[in-house]
Amino acid sequence: MLLAELQRDRALQQVVAALDQGARLVLARYVPRPARGAVAAALHSALRQTCLVVVPDAETAEDVASDVEALLGAGAALVFPSRDLFVGSEAPDVRSERERLAVLEALARSDRSRLLIAPVVALAEPTTPPALFRRSRFTLCAGEEVDRDLLAGQLVDAGFERVEAVEQVGQFSVRGGIVDVYPPSGEHPFRLEFFGDTIESIRTFELASQRSRETVTECLLSTPHEVVLTREHAQRAVTHVLARIDQQPIEDESFEADLMRDLSRLEGLSYSPGLERYLPLLYPERPTLLDHLPDQALVLFIERRALEQHLRRLEDEVRQSANPFMEFLGLNPAAWLLDWDSLLARAALRPCVFITVGEESDEPMVEEEPDEDESVSEEDGG
Repeated sequence: MLLAELQRDRALQQVVAALDQGARLVLARYVPRPARGAVAAALHSALRQTCLVVVPDAETAEDVASDVEALLGAGAALVFPSRDLFVGSEAPDVRSERERLAVLEALARSDRSRLLIAPVVALAEPTTPPALFRRSRFTLCAGEEVDRDLLAGQLVDAGFERVEAVEQVGQFSVRGGIVDVYPPSGEHPFRLEFFGDTIESIRTFELASQRSRETVTECLLSTPHEVVLTREHAQRAVTHVLARIDQQPIEDESFEADLMRDLSRLEGLSYSPGLERYLPLLYPERPTLLDHLPDQALVLFIERRALEQHLRRLEDEVRQSANPFMEFLGLNPAAWLLDWDSLLARAALRPCVFITVGEESDEPMVEEEPDEDESVSEEDGG
């Protein structure tokens, strides 16, 4: 009921009409703070296009997602969290990585429009190039003929770890005619039973008991990590690191050992936690979530001034931080974070709406296709 009422709101109808008529930039001022999620839900429903909502921080992302799901139902919103990559942490947060991969997977399917929510930092962080991500996913069907040795190699290439027994996402095992694999896109691992080279059955199973849950006709297997290694990308990173080693002595033995370990894994195209810190070297084009969006997706910026301030403040923190790894690589902070101006330029390849949050008593106002100077540098958030 609330959603239908909001869709009849004159200001919202103006925004939808402007976008339908081909407007690339629309300003919507004085949207009440409690209505942020409702406006996102209404625009997504009215336009029937994928919509990416950009918010200042993780807390706001969760609040907006909760508001959207209250209107559109559970699971209607997908949050793309930040992974704090720039700190050069040894291992990524498992939950954040899985949530990020779920968003990339949803976009790769292209089966329906999506409503995505991302803190501005998450949008500025590098990720896997879209084409490479799509190549790393494949579907297996019951009755299909598959060479198990080739399948094992394909899973390793996609970033899965071969183990004796599957215990967590990103692992697979081969025991005789049985292949167990746990992709990030599934709630449970899959068990493939072979008869010769033919997949005789595919079932999901419980990790703890190993008991089967249900029989399925197919399973989608996609990379369990945002780092997808190819010979070309890995060699680019290895060449850069070796050149830096030649240019400067390394006095810290532990640091040197870590680098040698990473080089070995990169050269062997073998994923291990921590290789995410090499993303700027692996993918110098700095792909972000924006590059995974459909061409006609809507990018909805909420509280532009807060977005810009938050990202610029983070850029300053990264620039001023003492990080031995960053200093050794000789890359500036822009390699880890897309700066605000670059982020805006990349977003502008798709229709954009900028929302300024105001008091409920303020009168809504919509402005279509602002001048270029205003859309890039306006200080009042519009």
